[in-house]
Amino acid sequence: MMVFIRVLFCIVITSIISSCSSGYNQKGQLYESSQSSLPISQATQTRDAALIRLEKAKVKRELAKLREEIEQAEAELKIAQADLNKYEEALRLEILRLESLKAQQNTTGSTSTGPRGGVYHYSKSGKKVYQKRH
Repeated sequence: MMVFIRVLFCIVITSIISSCSSGYNQKGQLYESSQSSLPISQATQTRDAALIRLEKAKVKRELAKLREEIEQAEAELKIAQADLNKYEEALRLEILRLESLKAQQNTTGSTSTGPRGGVYHYSKSGKKVYQKRH
């Protein structure tokens, strides 16, 4: 059984080697797959290398363009963040101002002096309510 497997293995290896070597001529040059009698020409290899260089250059240009767009977007984001910080600070200051006014109004009340010296304030319904004199 082992001998049979070894013989089969040798046959497979020999067929692989013969199929691989059929793509080369006596000088070791690789044949083209479409025409097995002609070696790959230097012009074809040069053309392929040039196409690869052109593709690489195209990818580099696109990458540079994307990097530029990213930098521009980051700059715009920084500006927007600065504007947002300004608006947040202005809003915070306005809230503090309103809270201060509300606290001041609650402590002093919104009282006024009438034409005959009476002190009054406005009720929730909007009517004048005079304080009693002592």
